[in-house]
Amino acid sequence: MTTNTQSFLTKHATSHLMDYQIQKINRQIQDFIHVNQEIDHYHFDVCPNVVKNIPVLSRPV
Repeated sequence: MTTNTQSFLTKHATSHLMDYQIQKINRQIQDFIHVNQEIDHYHFDVCPNVVKNIPVLSRPV
């Protein structure tokens, strides 16, 4: 992803923040995006015997 150099803030917001604050906000947004993309790879298993959701996340094989 090429969001490392992209700022998610407006010029007005960046003019009121320090550089380290802008970097921290951008890093947090990138982390949220990464987590959302990773969540797509997880799913809840369904028990074939009782056809109920098992409350444990597992990775697809």
